[in-house]
Amino acid sequence: MGPAPLAVWAAGAGAVLQLVVLRQIGQGGDVLFASPGLVYGVLFLAAAFAVPNGVAGAVRARMKKGKTGEASRLFSVSLILALAVGAILAALLFFGGGWIAGRAGGRESAAVWRALALAALFAAGSGAVRGYFYGMGVSAPGVISILLEAAGGGAAALWLAAAGQAQGERSALVYGTDLYRNVFGAEGAVLGLGAGAALSFGFLLLALMVCRREMFSPGGRKKSPAALGLEISAAALPGIVTVLAFGGCFLSGAFRLAGEDGAAWAGIGRSRLAVWAVSSAVCALGVGRASYLPRARRSMRTCLTSAAVRTAAAGAVGGLVLALAWRPLSAFLFPGTEAPSLGAAVLNGVTVLFLSLAAVTAAALFSLGKRWVAAAAALVALAVSLVLSRLLPAALPDSVLRLTAAQAAGPACFCLLTGAALALMAGGGGSRTEKNSRPEPVRGRSRRR
Repeated sequence: MGPAPLAVWAAGAGAVLQLVVLRQIGQGGDVLFASPGLVYGVLFLAAAFAVPNGVAGAVRARMKKGKTGEASRLFSVSLILALAVGAILAALLFFGGGWIAGRAGGRESAAVWRALALAALFAAGSGAVRGYFYGMGVSAPGVISILLEAAGGGAAALWLAAAGQAQGERSALVYGTDLYRNVFGAEGAVLGLGAGAALSFGFLLLALMVCRREMFSPGGRKKSPAALGLEISAAALPGIVTVLAFGGCFLSGAFRLAGEDGAAWAGIGRSRLAVWAVSSAVCALGVGRASYLPRARRSMRTCLTSAAVRTAAAGAVGGLVLALAWRPLSAFLFPGTEAPSLGAAVLNGVTVLFLSLAAVTAAALFSLGKRWVAAAAALVALAVSLVLSRLLPAALPDSVLRLTAAQAAGPACFCLLTGAALALMAGGGGSRTEKNSRPEPVRGRSRRR
């Protein structure tokens, strides 16, 4: 789904920076940051991969037909639509932050949910601009913007979190409680992530202005804006559904556990970030290879098998390293917090393997135009995670272990479903194209005696 491995690595770097931010805000603040932070991760993935994939596909189809003016007009409609969706989502988070907080662990996190509105405002718009660049065959601005969001957002989150904690400490002298230090620290961290999204969007707009003569063409007024809006929505919807369903797998049971045991949910949130970081590192090359599969069945099968085997090997090694190192590393990075159990650490390693393979199979399906197959598999995986999060409490008394197991089941189910679909598409030997492309014997020449 991504234009280059660098974009996937940038997403992993963003997860690492969020772990640094969690160390900065400390205990109490990490509880308030956990759920909004993971939701931001879903927004980031949607803006970095899902929305650009849909926009790029629609733009690229018109460019192949020589309809450059219609491609420019389609982008204008998609940007307006994306900004409208971002504004609606930001308004829901800002004005409904108290309602969300009441169902996600406590009303003291309302300010943190409101702070997430800044990232939501620019996420969809950034995705639309990235998609236009990719569709025009220019990937550098999109990749650079992802790097800027990850690095700039992480730096801003650290700075604003420290500033918020200082303000909270002054409030503690007046009110006699440390609650404000935790709230203001987590709020500043989420605002910093939003500042990274705003920086990324600003850079993309600047790149558009610099390249406007090459990127825009007049004409293309055959379709109405409503028709173009419906077309771009249909193109982007499978990717958005896939990302949201995957995010739902990692948020399944989260709100309930956050209300029952906030410290336990904060520990799971830290583990999810570590899993995302390692998975991004090991699957980036496989995702890049699977994103551009040849259409000939035999060649497709060869490339896909190579990407899957290499990713599986790297994922197994990365998962093993995480399973062995995460407990002592967590105790070092987050002193005073409870280290994950051995069972949870092992499940985190297993999740790395399946999540890495899931990224490759999803990229392959999107490359082959089977977007709704990936979306349907993601919805089934979400259903499995939700059902297990309800059923496992009877079998596993440890709340962290059962929720980690339920969340690991989602990527595993997705891998099974998408792997079976790809096996059907790639199986059956050589394609007609390959058979017909073989050179025929030359007739009419005399034989040598």
